[in-house]
Amino acid sequence: MAVSTTFNISIIPQTDAKVESTILGHYFYNSVTLILPGANSLPQSILECFNDQLFYKVHSLPIYRLVEVPFIQAFVKRGSIHMLSANTRLDTHDCVAVIPSGWLILHLTKDTYIELGLEASKQTHQQKSSDVYVVKINLLASHFKPGKKNYDSTLWCLKNRLGLTFDFYLTWEPHQKNVCSSSVSSYFLDKCKKVERGHLTRKMNVLTSLPFPKVKVNDPVGKSSDDACHYLEVFEWMGALACCVDMSVADDKSSYMSSLHCPEPSHNCPVCCLFQTSGFITPGTVIQLFKALRMYAAANPQSPPASLTTHGFRDSPIIHTTCPNHLQTCGDNLISFLYLPDNQCWLYRAVAS
Repeated sequence: MAVSTTFNISIIPQTDAKVESTILGHYFYNSVTLILPGANSLPQSILECFNDQLFYKVHSLPIYRLVEVPFIQAFVKRGSIHMLSANTRLDTHDCVAVIPSGWLILHLTKDTYIELGLEASKQTHQQKSSDVYVVKINLLASHFKPGKKNYDSTLWCLKNRLGLTFDFYLTWEPHQKNVCSSSVSSYFLDKCKKVERGHLTRKMNVLTSLPFPKVKVNDPVGKSSDDACHYLEVFEWMGALACCVDMSVADDKSSYMSSLHCPEPSHNCPVCCLFQTSGFITPGTVIQLFKALRMYAAANPQSPPASLTTHGFRDSPIIHTTCPNHLQTCGDNLISFLYLPDNQCWLYRAVAS
């Protein structure tokens, strides 16, 4: 059964509850792109959103360390833990994740699953055809503790069979503000080969005389072509801009590089700041960015709509809530916000079907 990805759009008020629910539903963010019309640099309020964004790379960590009681007590119960196996591919490797709700997700190949001896969840059609087995362990379950059969057997299998070790991207946000989030890196120092601090990569371009598509808040499909562009045309234009596609030569028939151009109708934007960052980004940071960008858009009502686009990790074993990643498709870990007048925004979401 083929899996395809389609895009849908929602018109939502910029209420914190709705937006935070959408953002928190995605666990692992790999990159963020901001389009800020009217700005020739990144506002300080947006830069400050990254001040508390700490992440680490833990090298050669034995997986059984993730079910030990000290780890669960100190970090799973007392904060939001995000862990994702690094440099692993869903279609050929074993992949692992720990999500804030306390679940340890093992996305295993058939050989690993058979040798490990843990019970897998019911397979989807796609997982069966790909020989993929997903083991889900609830670290916060009341019965998951030493002395209980389920805990003891799980720990024994992870510790004594195969000796599975992984490199992990890691970040932890404690529930208590007086607790330092870097303490999680200290915890793993003597339990793995190496712990190193990660750094976000950043890139910024300032564009001038940029053709910008016209949109209407309540007309995403552009029924009147003289007044507004279709939301998919706007989304394609945003993607081309993020990829630094030269859309000024689209009408040149001799050019074979790209046929992309700004959809019509459009208007000229004298200056626009394009900012991109990538690394291991938490939902909390994305929520801060959303609020900062909302304030920026409200302060510049005459400028074209600003936008925030996020991508998750292509090889994450889980995308959002309890939805598994779909192999060999792209986009179902993407969300994008386009800020519009009247305190509203368009929410783009990719949905696998």
